[in-house]
Amino acid sequence: LLIGGAPGKPGALQLAGHAAISAGAGWVSLASPDPAFQPALPDLMLATPWPPDPSPYHVLAVGPGLGTHHAALVQDLY
Repeated sequence: LLIGGAPGKPGALQLAGHAAISAGAGWVSLASPDPAFQPALPDLMLATPWPPDPSPYHVLAVGPGLGTHHAALVQDLY
């Protein structure tokens, strides 16, 4: 699960998802606080609802393009 892509900044999350797919990750889900966010590649899946529940995932990456105004979310995930 990749969490990031604040409203208006989807590029970092899209790039992180593409990198995960390129590195061989078999299942990559993206979660963004931007309600208009859509994954750019068909291999990437959208994790809903926001905020996502990280418990079913084996790997969690937080931050690509998330910004600093979601600090409480990051603290809740840990």
